[in-house]
Amino acid sequence: MIIPPSPLARVSATWLWFLVCPVLMFFPAAVRTICPHPYLSVYYEILFVGLVPVLFITFGSEKLSEYGITGRGLAKSLFGSLVFVAADRTCSWLISGHWMSFYTWHPSLSFPAKVYYASLGIFAFGPLEMFFIIYLVRNTEQAFQGRFGGFLLSLTVTAFLFGLSHIFYGLGCALEIGVTCFVLGLIFGWTQNSIGPMLGWTLLDQQVWSLASMLWS
Repeated sequence: MIIPPSPLARVSATWLWFLVCPVLMFFPAAVRTICPHPYLSVYYEILFVGLVPVLFITFGSEKLSEYGITGRGLAKSLFGSLVFVAADRTCSWLISGHWMSFYTWHPSLSFPAKVYYASLGIFAFGPLEMFFIIYLVRNTEQAFQGRFGGFLLSLTVTAFLFGLSHIFYGLGCALEIGVTCFVLGLIFGWTQNSIGPMLGWTLLDQQVWSLASMLWS
């Protein structure tokens, strides 16, 4: 019988593996060598974001409902997330004059290949990334054992670290990602359903839209 690791061990292993990716960004020549085309980034997202949580959940025999993948609270989860998306995009329009800023990619791929990479990318940078955040929040909360503020502190720590991991894109980007992570995490905590936050994250993620742009470019 496999003894599952402690929540602290799961959180530590997940963060350490994930941080390999941001560290690589300080070596642009190496990044260009291992990822010569932007659409190939979907594989690195799946590897560094999805691999460790999926392994722990699979071998630990955990239920996905523990991480909000359930029908309970779905309506509130979707409603709260979509309201946040609408408010966020409205603010973006009022401040910058456009609702979303992203690069349109024009890869020399066949249409089936574009559909494949766009679909995989939407999943990886959307629902999977939000699931990664919720996984960390839930396990950090268990590691704290309710002694230091429970869910709210766990969410704050996770949102701060996840935003900080994007600092090489600029302080504004790191702050925006951290705030988005925090608000959607609050919606998860309120509803105990992660489907709405996954949808909200997908709609707000610039990388998702860049990958999706291959379908019409």
